Amino acid sequence: MISPAADRLTIPGAHLRNFCYPPELDRVGDRGGALPDPAEDYHEASKIHRDFPGRIFGPARRFFETTPSAAASLGRKTLGHTGEVTGLDRPEVLQTDLVAVSTTRRSSMPVDTGGIELAELGALLALSAGSTPDESALRSCPSAGAMYPVDLIVAVSDVTGLPPGSFLYDPIEHVLVRLAVGDARQLHECAAIGEPIPTGAVTFAFVCTFARTRAKYGLRGYRFALLEAGHLAQAAITVATALGLATLPWGGYLDQPVDEFLELDGTDRSCVYLLTVGGHDWTRPDPEGTDETGLDT
Repeated sequence: MISPAADRLTIPGAHLRNFCYPPELDRVGDRGGALPDPAEDYHEASKIHRDFPGRIFGPARRFFETTPSAAASLGRKTLGHTGEVTGLDRPEVLQTDLVAVSTTRRSSMPVDTGGIELAELGALLALSAGSTPDESALRSCPSAGAMYPVDLIVAVSDVTGLPPGSFLYDPIEHVLVRLAVGDARQLHECAAIGEPIPTGAVTFAFVCTFARTRAKYGLRGYRFALLEAGHLAQAAITVATALGLATLPWGGYLDQPVDEFLELDGTDRSCVYLLTVGGHDWTRPDPEGTDETGLDT
């Protein structure tokens, strides 16, 4: 039964499409004199059609179709850098309540989070972007065709046992390679659009090398690269939450300054996502039966 008050209730509404497209776009598919829409054009161009399934493939289609080991034979699929190497430990057991992890996750970064331990950073990387112990060619995160277009650059400000600075994560050797760029605080200053500038112990920069997926999947490969960055971020957030750490994923940042800071060209290789991790969120209790990091010792 509808109450009398409901008859007088005015519910505000808006056609979101009117905010997205110019007024002259008066019906779906009819742009009239409107300017081209790059997002719509790309989405249409990267679709797979039943009558043209081959459109999913890129210029190296025949190579991948005729060479079963093609993905593995293309090499390590990691950024090539030389520098001081820091080894990381892999977690043996991580005691956690998955229901609690899923329901208590929040995107927040307290002003004073404190630092994190090197063992925690190792767990975050191993259980999100790392290779699998039984098959080093495969990784914990799903990737279209096992092409792995996303690398992690780890910008550090406060990690026990690791100096401030930036490092490339090698998922095959499970090590960090020192880079000649600044730390997380400097990265944040380049990235932030306004105030406040996020703080935190470490920030992961998700760097896409688009050719890795586009060689096999053409235009669809760009979609796959972005999807993989999301897979990686969610995996890292889940592990961080299980460890009682604060996380703040942010996609709204200044692209060009970030790419320049990370020494990327911004076209063939670019940062598509940032994830800041801070020290322990003491509002969440540590899992029973573990030490203060949540890792069994």
